[in-house]
Amino acid sequence: MRTDAIFGGAADSSQFFLPRARERASRYGAIKLTELIQDHRRGELVPMPWPELCGVQARLAPSPGIVVREGAVRLWKSERLVRRLFAHFELGTTEIGLEVRVSNPVAPGKGAATSTVNMRLVAEAVAELYGLPLDARWLVRELATIEATDAIIPDGRTCVWDFRRARQASPLYTLPPGVYLGVVPRAATLDTEALERKGRPRYTRAERASLSTAFTSIGAVLRRRDLERLAQLATRSAEINHRYIPNPSVEALETLRARGAILGYAVAHSGTAALALAAPGTFVDSREALREAFEGRDVELRGFEYRLEHDTLPFLIGAGRELWRP
Repeated sequence: MRTDAIFGGAADSSQFFLPRARERASRYGAIKLTELIQDHRRGELVPMPWPELCGVQARLAPSPGIVVREGAVRLWKSERLVRRLFAHFELGTTEIGLEVRVSNPVAPGKGAATSTVNMRLVAEAVAELYGLPLDARWLVRELATIEATDAIIPDGRTCVWDFRRARQASPLYTLPPGVYLGVVPRAATLDTEALERKGRPRYTRAERASLSTAFTSIGAVLRRRDLERLAQLATRSAEINHRYIPNPSVEALETLRARGAILGYAVAHSGTAALALAAPGTFVDSREALREAFEGRDVELRGFEYRLEHDTLPFLIGAGRELWRP
C-alpha cells in the first residue's frame, strides 16, 4: 500500500502525518508467565501463555521526540520498534512528537516476556494513531529481531520456540484442561542482561539427557493434552534450571508437589515468576494450598482454570487476574 495515499503527500516527510485518533485505550495481551520447559544448550523453550489486560495510550506530544514509558521507566525496546515502524513506511521522525504510556500488571524482570508484549501493544497503538496499516508478519519479524528469547505466542497457544533463531519450531498447541496458578514475587527480579553476560548453564550429561527427552516427547504430550505428563516434564526442567538460575519459589512448590497438592510446577528460567499446575476441578483447593505455602511472602498469586469450552473462546481475557496478596 502506498503511504502517500494514507497521508496525502510525500511519503518520506513527517509533516504529512495526519493522525486518525488521539489515543488508544486498553488492549489485551498474552504474556509468557514462565517456560514450561527450556534447554539453554539447544536454545529452545516451550512458553506458558498467560492472559493479562495491558493498557497502552499513544498521543501526540507538543515537542519533538518519541517517548515510551511504563510509570517512570523508559521502554527503550518499544521506542526502537516505533522508530523501525516509521522507517518501514519511509517516514521521517525528526518532527514527530509522540508520547506512549504503557501499563502491564506484571513488572519487568519476572521472566514473563513483558517487553515483547509491551512492544506489540505500543506498535499497534501507534499504527492506529497514525493510520498505518500494520502487517502482522512484519511485526512478528521485528519483535523477534529485538527480543529473540521472548517467544511470540498468538491467541494463547504454545509451541516449541527456537530462541537462537527467533522462530517457531513446532505447530501451535492448546493448553491441556487444568488449573494454572502463577506466583509472581513483587520485589525479586532477575537482570536478564547480567544473566547473558554470566553465560548460560552448562548441564551435566544426565541433565542434557533429561531435557532432550522432554523436547522429544513434548509435542505428543501437548497433542494428547496430557496435563500430568506435562507437569512432570515442567517440574524436571524447573529442577534442572533452578540449579543454575535459582528461583525463589521452587522449595515451596516442591513441598506442595510432594504432598500431592499440585501436579507439578514450572519456573521462568530467565526471571523470578513460577507456575503451579493442578488437576481440573481443583481451583479452590489449589489456590488455598498456595496461599498457605506463601503466607508472609511478598508475592502475588494470579491464575485461572482452563476448561475444554475455552477452546472456542478468546483466550481467557483477564483470567490471569490477581487472586491474593498478603
